[in-house]
Formats: sequence, structure tokens, C-alpha cells
Amino acid sequence: MHRIATRIFNSSALRWSDVVLLAMSLALGTIWDYQPALADDLHHYFDIRISVRNLVLLGAALLIWRFCLWAVGLYRSTSTTDLVFRVLGGVLLSTPLAAFALHLRHTGGTLLGPTIVFMIAAFVFLVVSRGFVSLSATIFHAHARPRRVALIVGSGNLAQQLALDLRQSTAYDYDIYGFVDSEELEGSEAIGPRLGDVESLSTILMHTPVDDVMIGLPIKSHYSTIQRVTEIVEIAGVQTQFPTKIVMTSVVKSIREDNGRMILTMTHHDGRRHIKRLFDVVIASVLLVLLLPLFLVVAILIPLSDWGPVFFKQQRYGLNKRRFYMYKFRSMVVDAEKKQAAIEHLNENAGPVFKIKSDPRITWIGKIIRKTSIDELPQLVNVLRGEMSLVGPRPLPLRDVTRFQELRHMRRFSVLPGMTGLWQVSGRSNLNFDGWVDLDLRYIDHWTLLMDVKILAMTLPAVLRGSGAA
Repeated sequence: MHRIATRIFNSSALRWSDVVLLAMSLALGTIWDYQPALADDLHHYFDIRISVRNLVLLGAALLIWRFCLWAVGLYRSTSTTDLVFRVLGGVLLSTPLAAFALHLRHTGGTLLGPTIVFMIAAFVFLVVSRGFVSLSATIFHAHARPRRVALIVGSGNLAQQLALDLRQSTAYDYDIYGFVDSEELEGSEAIGPRLGDVESLSTILMHTPVDDVMIGLPIKSHYSTIQRVTEIVEIAGVQTQFPTKIVMTSVVKSIREDNGRMILTMTHHDGRRHIKRLFDVVIASVLLVLLLPLFLVVAILIPLSDWGPVFFKQQRYGLNKRRFYMYKFRSMVVDAEKKQAAIEHLNENAGPVFKIKSDPRITWIGKIIRKTSIDELPQLVNVLRGEMSLVGPRPLPLRDVTRFQELRHMRRFSVLPGMTGLWQVSGRSNLNFDGWVDLDLRYIDHWTLLMDVKILAMTLPAVLRGSGAA
């Protein structure tokens, strides 16, 4: 997204205007409640009574609403589709408070009508306000284009033209990381730095966040090289583009043409992805509301067991190896990460992941919430923010990812990480790391919404059995 549009979306003025829009939606819901006796009673609604109680309630409502909208990631640069889902999530989170406010001034009958009016008005107001922001950005030539990192294979005329096309793209704001080729041909400096030959592509994808691998090689004279590149990106789960549809792969989910280039997608980027996102937003919003009392109890117990923050946040790798902060209820002592180096030798897991059954850093309340997986529930906020999904490969700490040894491990980053996954319900952390990866890749290659529903349904029994917490 252009920096001007980003500033608008991140501005404090927009955040406060959003809560004002929610207050206006609440007013419409109240007016609807007064509709049967509109002529006689509506004046009572506009008879504003300023009191300390009303001011405190109004201030609390505005702050809570602002938090709800922040929690769903409404102020982060995003695509139009994700933005609509985040608005929906914000409205769903804000509705219980609105229903409570409507109840305080309720005139009788059912609250369903006023509540629905609030939800519809809030959704329309927030979406329209975003449309107005985007229109303003367009007027100031701030076109909202998602940013993507591209790597080009080749350095000749075709590759150079490809680099030019990417920089002039109106769909994405491409950052060309560089190119790989056996040699640097004349004019290749226009592409970017040479990163190595084709065989170094595996190492690059292991250690660098890359969204697209663009093949800029002539087909006839470089068929074997293109085939090799396709094999590498297939294993890594990275999207690739090339001039023609002649390369055969085993896990391709879709192939489409764009400006003479065939775009080969290794994961699910069709309409089903949007269905999955809608499913995540609705379920996560409902669970957050229902689990709020449990959150409050845990928030009280954690400082009693070990004084310090209630929540623990840690950087993890997400979609396309982008870093994000994952939230959990703190189950360990405050300086747990600093103490890990001293107990590395106790690691019971064969592979890059650190796991020990009797971790001395875990507090007494931590043992309970880890055994029941309650410590993972704050990740519902990550789901609403679009950083995670309800179901998917578990996001691993940076320390674990740096120890990956195989390129196929990187394909875990071709989808959003999840709160639970196939390996959690198929043995949980009793599996070794290679077993985890096998199940994660099976999930990625055969995903359906029904599979997500089944995994969610199987997660609770797995937790109750205590067959290993994630």
C-alpha cells in the first residue's frame, strides 16, 4: 500500500472516527427501538442527560470498541477482501457491548431488531469509510497495491523485460530481491543483484521471504533449467510464473495466464481461501465473546502464580515467512526465553523444535492452562487480525525455523499458520518433527473446509485426553 494511504489507515483520526461511526450505528438501533411510538417517545431519546455515570459508560464503550477494531487488524495495510472480513470481525466483536447499551434504554419487546440494525449500519459505515479513504488515496495518486517480494530466474532480455513489467505493475508493488543465473548478461544490472546460480535457489528460499519466483528464460534453450526451478519452488511451496504452460508438477493447485506469463500456484489461492477466511472470522469472533469470562479468570490467576504480564507475545514466522507477534497466556516465568539456553541439552525432540515434558520454567497455573491448551486461546486475536487461521501448520519460533534442514519444510509457510492442525489431532506433540511436517504437507495439499471442521471437532477431545499440548 502506498505510504499516503498507509498513513491514513494508521492515523489516530481514523480510529476515533470509527468509534464515532459505531456510536452512530448504536443511535440508529435505538431509534429503531423507539419506532413503534416514534411520534410520542423519540423526543425522549434526544433528551440527553449528562451525568458522571453516562460519561463513564460512554468513555468505556469507546475504548472497548476501539480495542475490538484494533484486535481484528482493521488498521493494517491489507487487500480489499481481507479488509471486508476484518470489518465483519470488528462488528461481531462490538455487537455484545451495543446489545448491552440497547438493553439499558430498551422500550420493550425483542432486542433482535435494534441489534441487527446496529450490525448492518456499523458494517456499512465502516466499509464505506474505507472506500472513502481509498478514493482519497486515489485522488492523491496513492494507489493501494499489496507489496510482494519477487526473485527472477535469468538475466537476459526476457528477464530484463520481466523486471520492467513487474516494476510497472498496477496490481502489486513489487520489490525485486535479485536474480539467479549461471552468468550475468549485459544489462542484467537493471534487474538487481545476482544472488547466485539456479542451484542456490533452494538456499535462498530457505532463508529469505520470497512471494514469487519469476522465470525469465527462453523455453526452448533452457527447458531443463526451468524444470529444475519448478521442482525447487514446488518443494518450497512458492508461487512461480513462466512464459508457457509446459512444466509438469505434482501439487499445482491452479494455472492461469497473465500478460503472456503462466502463473502457477502451489497452494489454494482460489475462492475457497476466502470461504476459509470468512469461516475463521465468524468462529473466532463468537469464541472470543463466549470465552471472555474465562479470559478474565485466567488474567487474575497468572500474576498470582508469577508476578508479571498476563500475555506472552513472541515473534513467529507466518504466511510467506513474514514475521508476526503471536499471543499466548503467559505460562512460564517472566524471563523464560533467557533461561532456555541453559536447558537446551534437555530437549527431548529430535529435530529443530524445542520440547521437554517437565520444563522447570512453567508456573503452577501454567501447567494447568498448557495441559488444557487454554494458553493458546489469545491466538483468536491473531486469527481475527489475519495473521493466523483456526486450522493450519503451527507457527514456530524463529529459533526453530533457523534450524530447518530440508527445503520441503519451507512449504509450511505457503499457507496461514493455525491454532490447531492435523498433527495436533493425529498424535499431537508425541510425533517427531518429520511426522509433523508430513501431516502439515498432507493438510496443505488436500485442504477442504470440511477438513477444517473435522480437525476443530477432534481438537477438543485431544485436549481433554491430554495427549500432548501444542
